[in-house]
Amino acid sequence: MQNFALRAMVEARNELSLGPNPRQSWRGFFVCFACYNILVNKKTSKNSAPIFSIILISITAVFLDQLSKLLVARFFPELIYKNSGIAFSIPIPAYISIVIAIFLVIAGLFAAYKFLDLSKKLAIFAISLVIGGAVGNIIDRIISGQVTDFISIWIWPVFNLADSFITIGILAIIVFYDKIKKV
Repeated sequence: MQNFALRAMVEARNELSLGPNPRQSWRGFFVCFACYNILVNKKTSKNSAPIFSIILISITAVFLDQLSKLLVARFFPELIYKNSGIAFSIPIPAYISIVIAIFLVIAGLFAAYKFLDLSKKLAIFAISLVIGGAVGNIIDRIISGQVTDFISIWIWPVFNLADSFITIGILAIIVFYDKIKKV
């Protein structure tokens, strides 16, 4: 495991120093972080396994969200709705929404660490969906100052996969809280 982590870390470090592609740089950063965690602990302990899983699932959620937005923008641009507000399109300046979103992600991580049993797979999955969805929307706000929404269902506000991930994660935490809370 350590040899694999060391090789992956070296490759990721090389990607970080490669050129202008920011997606490669972020991927390299996350791989470096995960591998560093494995190397420092000398083994995959109970503490490092949830962190690695949370990072991996969150990155997957961000990837799916960004890919869906890219595909919809390319093939179905008429479905795109740019949302410069926060939840339910409440208007707020972009820089304030970015700060609020980052604060909420950090507060959510702290709350998950304090109140949820992160040795339970459902807790890991739920918090990962929330983090991945939040990061997906933060990326949109940083790049364009607004979030790209494209899913419209009847009278419900237009939303995207990131919003769905956040909602599913929070609902899982609420519904299954008795099973995933720390004892």
